[in-house]
Amino acid sequence: TKFVSEFAQCSTVEQLVQGNTTLGNISGGLTTLGLGQYVGLINQSVSATTTTMTVPTSGSPAPMTYNVTATGLSNVNMSITNSSGTVVRSIPVTGASGTVPFDGNDGNGHPLPPGQYGVSLVGTGTSGQASAGTLTTTGTVSEVTQGANGAWQLQFKDGRTVPAASVSSVM
Repeated sequence: TKFVSEFAQCSTVEQLVQGNTTLGNISGGLTTLGLGQYVGLINQSVSATTTTMTVPTSGSPAPMTYNVTATGLSNVNMSITNSSGTVVRSIPVTGASGTVPFDGNDGNGHPLPPGQYGVSLVGTGTSGQASAGTLTTTGTVSEVTQGANGAWQLQFKDGRTVPAASVSSVM
C-alpha cells in the first residue's frame, strides 16, 4: 500500500509539471500573437493614454490632449511629477477636453532635466485631490519592443514609448 501511495504522488507531480509546461506554451503563443498584432502598427500614427512623458534633450516635449471625465471638480490641472513623486509643475486646463501646452519648464520657469516624468490629470473635489480624467499622447510607431515585464511597448519615431495596450486609436 505504501508503494501505491508513493506511485500516486509521483503521478500527481508529473501531471502538475505537464500542466505547467502546457501553460507556458499557451503563454508563449499569446505573446507571439500580440507581437503580430502590434507589428501592424509600425509607420501608423496612434493615440495612447499615458501616465508618463519624456522631456527630450533638445526641443519641447510632445503635446498631450486631455479629457476631463470626472464631475464636480475644481482647479483641474495636468500635474507633472519627478521620479520621487514630487510635483514639479501644475498646468491648469479649462473645458472638458483640449491640448495641454507644455514647454519643458518647471513651475518656476526653469528647464527640467531631460528624462521621464509622471503626468496625471487631477482636480480638487469635496474629499481633496482626485483623478479628473485621462491624458493622451500621439505619435508614429517606429518599433515594437518587449519590456522587462513581458508587456509590449510601442516606440514612436521621436523616441517616446507607450505601452501597446494603452493605444486608444489608430489614425
